[in-house]
Amino acid sequence: MKHFSNAICVVDTCAILNLDGIRLGTMDVLEHMRRHFGIHVCSDVLGELRRHREDLESREASYWPRFLTGKVCHPLTLVDDDTVLGVFYCGSRGACSVAGAGERGNARVAIELLLTRQAGHAVFVTDDRNARNFFLSRLAEDFPGVHLWSSVDLVLYMGAILMKEKKACYKDVDAALRDVVPGSGHNTYEGDSTSAVIKRLRTAHESLNRVWHTAKCWR
Repeated sequence: MKHFSNAICVVDTCAILNLDGIRLGTMDVLEHMRRHFGIHVCSDVLGELRRHREDLESREASYWPRFLTGKVCHPLTLVDDDTVLGVFYCGSRGACSVAGAGERGNARVAIELLLTRQAGHAVFVTDDRNARNFFLSRLAEDFPGVHLWSSVDLVLYMGAILMKEKKACYKDVDAALRDVVPGSGHNTYEGDSTSAVIKRLRTAHESLNRVWHTAKCWR
């Protein structure tokens, strides 16, 4: 049963770029991810990140191309996009004509790790709105074990844990959440309007307030 309690984190390029330089407590969010998640990516994500090397601002983010070199997963069974992933697409269009190579490759990585019992759950982190709406949302709905997160979800989750461990305060998490929305100077969610992200941020804050209230009750 140990296979069904292990969780992995599959992250795409746009989420890494969005989280570049975002601080949470005493460390960058990307450093928290590197230390606390079992991260896996497809080779396409590593290639994309290397091509965006000049866009990486923080020292932590500049380390990620080298870090991900040892985290690349090459599926041995699920090697064909159209055959494996086509079922998660609506309409008659093929898989290769809709989502980017990074999203498709990461999806096959997540499913293969689940089917081969190398992981029990896969957290798929992406900020690509088009992929989330058309492909990844369907994948998460239809395939048990795949959980679709955005950068906001990731910051909220890490923030709640750090607050409980007294390694961050509410203001730290609030600042980090605000830093991932458009207009902060960082990359924004692809295709997301400012109003949509602010609405999502408000929902995240409400959840964080509930967690904060519960944490105070634990004391």
